[in-house]
Amino acid sequence: MLLELKNINHQINNKQILNDINLTFDKGIYALLGLNGAGKTTLINILSTLYTPTKGEVLYNGINIIKSQTFLQQDLGYMSQNIGLIQDFTVEQNLYYFGLLKGCNAKELKQKIITMLNDFDLTAIKNTKILNLSGGVKQRIGIALALINSPKIIILDEPLNNLDRHEREKLYFLLKEVSKNCIIIISTHLIDEIETVCDKVIFITEGETTYFGNLKSSFDNINLAITENIIESISQSELIQKFKLIKTREENNQLIVRHFVSFSDAPYPPNIEDAFVYYTKYTK
Repeated sequence: MLLELKNINHQINNKQILNDINLTFDKGIYALLGLNGAGKTTLINILSTLYTPTKGEVLYNGINIIKSQTFLQQDLGYMSQNIGLIQDFTVEQNLYYFGLLKGCNAKELKQKIITMLNDFDLTAIKNTKILNLSGGVKQRIGIALALINSPKIIILDEPLNNLDRHEREKLYFLLKEVSKNCIIIISTHLIDEIETVCDKVIFITEGETTYFGNLKSSFDNINLAITENIIESISQSELIQKFKLIKTREENNQLIVRHFVSFSDAPYPPNIEDAFVYYTKYTK
């Protein structure tokens, strides 16, 4: 199983959104990370066949899916930020209806729904209409729908929104199990939890990939040192001008500034937040 993007470019209203994207996905969980406007949503829309790129190829097991979209669609599970559940249907009815639309066998689908209801703690509310449910429950249903056809490629756009800590941990465990036999691509703003679930990471900024590979290796490839300083008084504009800023925090009424420097005798070890800032702000 192989999903490849080759020289993907995309323009919207003559504005370059993606520029020469080259990525190769195999089994595992990938995090797609970037600032707002970086091109993540456009890339997801191309991967899910909603957009046709201006230039380039998307290959699934060697087949160009731009020319043969159904070849990928039959193996695709996709959850967008706008889940689009039928409000007057129950949880079970939504799963059954969308499962049939995805081409699931009716008899097998009934058993699959029982599994999904159990995996996502939905059994007790299976007969409740969507309009009576909270955002977090709807989120769980959306993820269940993305998995219901046992897809080989799963794309989840902000799947962690509205989920509490327990729900997220249960989802991480489930996705890790599923990823043994498929490709999972997750776009999220909750970067502090990426290390819990993802094997590899894609950082994208201004329509270009600034890093693609093993998550831990992304820390090693940061070519700046990280340090922290106590600052007594400084404006926001001065802070940005003076430092390659990562973040600030207050401790004991003092402002602590974490930032990149060219050299440090005792650098702080990088974490996922440091990597995010580095690859989205200081590599172009």
